[in-house]
Amino acid sequence: MVANKFKRNNLTIDFSKESLCFCYSDLYEGNVMFTDTGTLYIIDFEHAAFLPTSFMTLSLSLDRPINEALRNKLSLPQENLNAMQAARYYFQISGHGVGLPLDDPWRDIKRKRRSPNAHQPPNPMSDNTEHLPSGCRTNSTESDA
Repeated sequence: MVANKFKRNNLTIDFSKESLCFCYSDLYEGNVMFTDTGTLYIIDFEHAAFLPTSFMTLSLSLDRPINEALRNKLSLPQENLNAMQAARYYFQISGHGVGLPLDDPWRDIKRKRRSPNAHQPPNPMSDNTEHLPSGCRTNSTESDA
C-alpha cells in the first residue's frame, strides 16, 4: 500500500509532446551578476538540468520580478502548469515520505534508531563491566589499589 494523504484530483501531467530544454530552476536576482563591462553571468547551477519545457514554465511561475520579465518574453507550454504546481505543493508539505509504502519495515527500524530510548552500546571507558564476558571483568576494588 502506498501512502496517499491527500485528496485525489484529476490533474495529469503529459510530457510526451515536449522537447527537452536547459532548465535553470534557481533564477533570482542573487544568481545574476554583471561585470563592470556589462557582461552577464549566471551562477549557482545546483538546480539546473535538461528537462521537459514544462519544468521551465513551473520555475518561472514563482513570484519573482526576474521571472515575470522572462515570462513575458518566452512562449512556454501552460498545459501542465496547474498539475505541476499541485505536485510541487504536495512534495513541499509532505517531506521525504511521499510515495513510500506504509508498511515499510525500514521506517520502523530508522524510527527506533532515532528514539531517545533506543539501546545504546556500552561505553568501554566506563567502570561498569557488566556488559563484558565474565573472563574479561576486572575484580579490582578500592582495597586493591
